[in-house]
Order: sequence, then C-alpha cells, then structure tokens
Amino acid sequence: MAPHSKLCAFILILGACSVSLASNNALPEDMHRDMYCIGCEMTMKVVVKSLTRAPKDQLDVLVPQTLRRICKPNHFDISEFSKDSLSDACKHLISEHRTSLEAALVGHYRRENPPSYLDLVQKVCLDLTDACHGVTHDDHDHDPLKDDARVKFDRDSNDFIVLPGKNMKVAKPVLQSTHEEL
Repeated sequence: MAPHSKLCAFILILGACSVSLASNNALPEDMHRDMYCIGCEMTMKVVVKSLTRAPKDQLDVLVPQTLRRICKPNHFDISEFSKDSLSDACKHLISEHRTSLEAALVGHYRRENPPSYLDLVQKVCLDLTDACHGVTHDDHDHDPLKDDARVKFDRDSNDFIVLPGKNMKVAKPVLQSTHEEL
C-alpha cells in the first residue's frame, strides 16, 4: 500500500471512530442540550428522594429498580419545566448511561455520609454523562419586573444567589431624621 493510501485509510478510520463516539452522546433531534441538562439535574433530585434512606445492603437491587421506574412524568412535578420533556430527558439519560449510573449511584449511597445533591449532580451530570457540558443556565432572559423572584445555584461561586422579581418584598429603610425631636 502506498504512503498516500495509508494516510487516507488512517483518516477514514479516525473519522469513523469520531462519528461513532459522537453518536453515543447525541441527543434526539427534538431535545435541546439545556433541557437534557435540566432533565439530568431533576432526575438526580428524584433519585435522592428515592434512595436517601435506602438500606445500604439492598442498593444493588434498589438502584436498578429506581432507574427503571424513575422517568415517569409525575415524578417531575417538582419542576417548573414540562414534565414530559423532563421525562424524555430522563429516559435518554438512563438509556445511554444505565450501567455507569448504576455503579455511580451504588457507590454514592454506600458511603458512610453520602455527599450532597449538588455533589451528585456534579458527578453524574457533568463528570459521568457530560449532560451539562457547556450549559451555563444563564438567566439573561430573567426580567425582575415581569418574572417572579427565585433562588439559583451559581456553579462558578459555588453559592446560591437570589434573582429579584415582581413577587419579592424588600424593606425600604427610612432615612434618619436630622432634626432633633423634643
């Protein structure tokens, strides 16, 4: 085989491998990356509700059971987003990452003091599945004159921030009088 042919074959193989890897993390056409990320975060919230008090010796059975039943739309009443969209994101997440999710959740809940929900979201939605890779959750469209106030977790500062809104009441301090009262 000529050197030129070897280079072409190598490039074709490399391209095929990258297409194969990209398709493993591809989203359905009707699912936006932001919704997939939010779906992952909400799925972990439902997992926490289901497994927090689970006996450690039964996790090998309970985690797979939980992952099989967790994506029902009624489990996502806790969110302001579409229950059906969150359910679809949950189904996609679990179908693509079931084995690694099971191992991560069993390991998480076997610890003596499992880390917080936010640590679980970091591990699953960012590190393990890449569901939130590149998603910023910007509130650039939040209008404090039209939208309700809400609390948001800021990943950059690792803290909660309050986004003011129309339903937020703030005490208006009264300026101190400079006149002396008799």
